[in-house]
Amino acid sequence: RECHGDLHLSNIVRLGGELVAFDCLEFDPALRWLDVADDAAFLWADLVAYGRADLARAFLQGYADGSGDFDMLDVLDLFVAHRALVRAKVMAIRAAQFVGDSSPRAALLARCRGYVTVASEALAPRRAVLVLVGGVSGSGKSWLAARLAAGLDGLHLRSDLERKRLAGLATTAGSGSPLGGGLYSAEWNARTYDRLLRAAGNVLASGRIAIVDATFLEASQRDPFRALAAERGVACHHIECTAPEAVLRERILRRRAEGGDPSEADLAVLERQLARRDMPGQGADAPLVVIDTAAADTVQRALAALLSRNGRG
Repeated sequence: RECHGDLHLSNIVRLGGELVAFDCLEFDPALRWLDVADDAAFLWADLVAYGRADLARAFLQGYADGSGDFDMLDVLDLFVAHRALVRAKVMAIRAAQFVGDSSPRAALLARCRGYVTVASEALAPRRAVLVLVGGVSGSGKSWLAARLAAGLDGLHLRSDLERKRLAGLATTAGSGSPLGGGLYSAEWNARTYDRLLRAAGNVLASGRIAIVDATFLEASQRDPFRALAAERGVACHHIECTAPEAVLRERILRRRAEGGDPSEADLAVLERQLARRDMPGQGADAPLVVIDTAAADTVQRALAALLSRNGRG
């Protein structure tokens, strides 16, 4: 016999001169097509079960960055629980097949319990938090937001990525937009912030920490996110990134020289931002902390401020 498999064609076995189909889920589109979140959940469950929750988070971040599919968070945890329990059932069945030799059986039962724990944790309530990381171009907000996401097991939402996605451009493709025009016009800014707001809503609804990275130059850009947090009953914190102007300019020049970054900001953009930014004021709009990202303890200070305010250990 010679067996052939293909993702898009029926599996076939060659019996003499005749081709006979078997295990043909492909005959029914409802069975052939699978929600991507279901496949992602399998990898997530396995990584967590093997003690690599850090890789599970990194995978989810990479998938979100590449696809923009934040809607999958609506069902991911349910799929994770399902996939983990499937694994647990298989381990239990295999363990029952060992008679007399207790070592393999004990190992399989331990794995079974581990997957049950993964399923239980996937369905357990979480404490969602919204974190806004703002600042002018070159202030280090994307750099800091990525590290906060890793440190807090959250998801990083980046305005530069979502703007390019909305425009149908590759992450690092140039748009050729003039200063204050093209993809950086008032209309496109509004579309980008609306996209971030909807994505943050998906993240919060899943009980996760949403870390939104954008300039947030105006109170009108911050207010909808505060309203979203209030609507969902979650905490909203704002971190304002700063750096000496000489450092801002040096970072922008280096980034443009190296390439490979979604941001298209140049020195002219920086000057425009510095001239028109509306620094957060007092009360509800006051930032939790203003961070000089040129300092050595940037990440530690930001994490400490968030953990202290939100009561997380």
